[in-house]
Order: sequence, then C-alpha cells, then structure tokens
Amino acid sequence: MAKKSGIEQHRGIMNAFAAVLKKLNISGEDVELARRKLQLPKIDHALELKLKTTGLEVENGLRNENIEFCSPNSFIFYKRRPMMVYIKDQYHSMEQHEKGKFNPFHICYCEQLQENIRKNKLQRYVVTNNLSGEFIVNLKVKGYDGEIFFEEEGRTERLHVCQSCLRMLNWKNFNRYCNNTGIGVWYNGGDPAGRFNIVRRFSIKEFFAKVEDEYFAGKLNLYSAAASLDDAYRLTGKEKFELKESRGFKCEYCGQRKRPDALQIHHKDHNKGNNSPKNLAVICEDCHDHIHEIEGGFKQLH
Repeated sequence: MAKKSGIEQHRGIMNAFAAVLKKLNISGEDVELARRKLQLPKIDHALELKLKTTGLEVENGLRNENIEFCSPNSFIFYKRRPMMVYIKDQYHSMEQHEKGKFNPFHICYCEQLQENIRKNKLQRYVVTNNLSGEFIVNLKVKGYDGEIFFEEEGRTERLHVCQSCLRMLNWKNFNRYCNNTGIGVWYNGGDPAGRFNIVRRFSIKEFFAKVEDEYFAGKLNLYSAAASLDDAYRLTGKEKFELKESRGFKCEYCGQRKRPDALQIHHKDHNKGNNSPKNLAVICEDCHDHIHEIEGGFKQLH
C-alpha cells in the first residue's frame, strides 16, 4: 500500500475535523469566533454580561487604562473589544425634550466627542457593545424658567449614532451628503435627508463586525485613551533617563552603546499608556524606525 503524501494526510485530518464539527453542529463561524476570543484579555462573565447589556460607567471622561483608541480610524476599545460610548446623564432644554432629541452614541473618537470631553472633563460616559441600540439614560429637562421641569433615572431610549463619527469614518459614503463647499460647517447644507437616512439605517452589528475584522487582520494600532487625554500617563524626562541608565545606555536591538539623547523608549505593544517595565525597550532611533516598519513590531524582531 502506497504511503500517503503530507498533503493527503493533512486533507484527511481536516476532513475528519470538519466531520466532527458538523456532528456537533458547530459552524466555521463559531470556530473563528472562538479563535478570536482566545486572543483577547480575559474578562469574567459578570463584566462581559454588563458590557453587552447596561454597559460599564467610566468616570472622569474616558481617562481609563482599559480604554484604547486606534489609528487610523479612532475606533474605541475596552480590553481590546470594540465599543460604543454615550453620555448617561442627559440634560435637555424644553425645546430638545419636546422634539424628543437625545445625545447620540459615539463609535469613534470623533471631533464632537473630543469637544465634549474638553468642555466637561468629569463627564460620566458608558462603554458598551450592546447590539440592541437601546441605552439606559438619566434625563433632566430644564423648563423655560431655567428650573428643572422633569427628571427620570434609568430610562431606556433608542439613541442615534453620532453624525460626527459617521463623517470621520465616511461610513456608507456619508460625506457625500455633507456641506463640502468649504464655506461654513459641514452640517449646514448638503443633504440632511441623505445623512439621516444613513443614521436611521446604521447597523451596530455590521459596524462591530467590520472593526473586529480589521483588528484581527492586524490593520489597527491601538493606543491608550488615558495617554492621549492626560499627560500624567506619559513618562517624564527623568523616568526616561533612569530607564536608559538601567539598560546600560545600550540599544536593546543592535546592542550598540549610545548617548542618552540618541536612545528612545519603545512600547512593545504600541500602547503608550502601558508603561510596565516589561513593555518598555530602550532602542536607538534607526532601530526604532525599523521596528515600526515591520508588521508585528518589536515582538516579531526577536
């Protein structure tokens, strides 16, 4: 009997594996989902359920070490899972209340979200990956006299996606319907009906699927939201010098001894908010540039 080739053996194993999965009623999509989940930081069941339902409240704006943005699209992540954020405490004028307008949820770190955080640094946000489109809000409505006319806590509302986010991402060719004349702001003019049609048809599930595909394909570089919002999370000049000194003023890639000002600090996971000593490498400028040119960064070079 002829010996089977390596290709034939591999095909036989895969066919047997596929037969077992079919018998267990497990699809290829289930396998891929499980594979991806194994690559994420572990979270307990209670936190996972909270993120999928009521969401997790984050104090002090978005200054949280577990929240990350990404380049180039500024998607929002919590423990490496794509998220939306929204303001739980919504304060409305009587006019807003009568029109049924609520503050939207954000799918990326857009200009409007940045402006909101600048204006109110202590704003309480909620991060969530709830697919229902319904969010729990605390509503306070001011009357025409400036006094509180109406308030309700724990109210469930269907919020719209932020148009500033859609514009930043040009989701479904959103920018086609904006004011692109260069005169005035983007939301004055253009085709408001076309913009709202995209808002109305926005699918959270479709959006998350796109972000996950890009993340697991290695197309996104994540960085700490805390580091981008607060200088307190960045290394000081003294800390950088002490780190270089502790590594003997040598580049950890090429091994050459350099002047302190010719050495740089590299974050191995590309998260500038993760200043754990194990995540930091002292390297020269040439090696630093070389590392960032290679997909996978520092880890792939060693």
